Amino acid sequence: MAACRAIAEAVGSDSHTAFILGNFEHCLRIAREVDFPEDRVLNVTPRRLLNFLALRTGKTIPDLADF
Repeated sequence: MAACRAIAEAVGSDSHTAFILGNFEHCLRIAREVDFPEDRVLNVTPRRLLNFLALRTGKTIPDLADF
């Protein structure tokens, strides 16, 4: 289990309709149940995901600078 906490993870809502797009309630519940650290979830905020992508690629997306 400790090795699992060392990775970075992204969660998704797997939504099939716009009504539940971005609803990560179930994903977050499961992460909490297994004590997965929230600071290892890449897309907990738009800014965290954008920072990760910039770090990995060396590029930023100017149109998303305000997120």
